[in-house]
Amino acid sequence: MSRRKQLKAPTRAELERQPFIPIDPAEHGVRLRNAVNDTVLAWRWGACSVILTREYGDWHFSIAHPDRLPTWDEVVVARYRLVPDHVTMAMILPPRHAYVDIHRFCLQVVSIDRPDVPRGYGPPRPAGGDPPTLPGAQENGPTGQ
Repeated sequence: MSRRKQLKAPTRAELERQPFIPIDPAEHGVRLRNAVNDTVLAWRWGACSVILTREYGDWHFSIAHPDRLPTWDEVVVARYRLVPDHVTMAMILPPRHAYVDIHRFCLQVVSIDRPDVPRGYGPPRPAGGDPPTLPGAQENGPTGQ
């Protein structure tokens, strides 16, 4: 019986202190900007890689780890450090025909503040329904929190 190496995930307090180090996905042959993305930013964050986009005006981030699925704490801390607080985010399993699984240890988190989402589910949209302005990247993370 083989024993798998047990990987210790960082605590939430450790995650809050880890800096987001900007990376250029193009250096790795990844082209992310396209007709539907008006924002594309990428970081190395501890052992995780994180990509933040705004697609059709809606927020979306991917978080991946090379050896395991990201922990719930990694998803939570990344969400609140990258995306404005008034945006409601969710991990969604689409219909089987639309499901894409390119990276075994990657999770996708999308904004669900849309007119087709029933009121009462999450906070109200900002006035005019416009998506928030992306905060600039700072040494300890894009929102500096």
